[in-house]
Amino acid sequence: DDDNAWVAEPASLRWSGASLPTPGRALLRELQRDGVLRRLGDLVRIDSGIVSGANHFFQLTAARAAGIDPAFLRPLLPTANANPGLIVRTTDWQAWRDAGKPSFLLTIPPAAKLNRATRAYLDDGERQGLPVRATCRRRPVWYALPRTPAPAALLTYLCGRLPRMLLNDASVTHVNALHSVRPRAGVNTAAVAASFLNTAALLGCELLGRHMGNGVLKLEPAEVENLLVAYPPHLDDGDRALLDEADALWRAGRADDAIALGDRTVLREALGVEVQVMDKLRRCYENERDRRCAPARVRTAALNEVEI
Repeated sequence: DDDNAWVAEPASLRWSGASLPTPGRALLRELQRDGVLRRLGDLVRIDSGIVSGANHFFQLTAARAAGIDPAFLRPLLPTANANPGLIVRTTDWQAWRDAGKPSFLLTIPPAAKLNRATRAYLDDGERQGLPVRATCRRRPVWYALPRTPAPAALLTYLCGRLPRMLLNDASVTHVNALHSVRPRAGVNTAAVAASFLNTAALLGCELLGRHMGNGVLKLEPAEVENLLVAYPPHLDDGDRALLDEADALWRAGRADDAIALGDRTVLREALGVEVQVMDKLRRCYENERDRRCAPARVRTAALNEVEI
């Protein structure tokens, strides 16, 4: 009975084999009891991205956005693959835009006054039959997407080998290929992102995420809020330095080294997890990851690109 008080995920949110008493699950619960791990949902709120109903229309390149009122255009990160690291920097978004990729989201308020170019663009959408699409017709005005504030961080929804939490320095918006990460009062977003950069969090993703076949891992918002993470608020400014260093490693194609850096800095040095426990975490994580990815090993390159 006392043990049940420490189970991270409510029974109503368990899915598939996620509730089985695996060694990895037992190890995470033990670390939670010791005060090393905390529930992610107690630190941040995870929300799904905007469902546009017609991404090809609402996601614009710079060329297609020409003439449209700038007040209706928000900088967009369409997928995690559009960013090379763990921090979305303004220079990243500018490079994506300059490469002719979809980099703006069209968000027009329902009662907005439209200039000629904007009206012509909407007329084209009407000729395509977009107002009668299921998602569009459920909105009071078919083209009026929600205008939510840019999140502090972003989380991958579908991924291959490694999930990612991206610190949103560029204040980009996003659609439902990514989740919003919004900190609760008093929570340091950079520290939360640092808490995601280690083997304990990755093991939790494997256990809570949905295995969709071909090595794809799907992270649903309500389920991932029950993820156990090693939140290190006492690192002060060190969490941002950690993210900058890990970001550089990730961009250089050294994702495993970035995870190892998080293990050493957060789990070992900041939170005092013993070496033997670290080894157990790593073995449990690798077993779970390899079990998921094994059917897709023949398509390793494709698996690494599945993140959307």
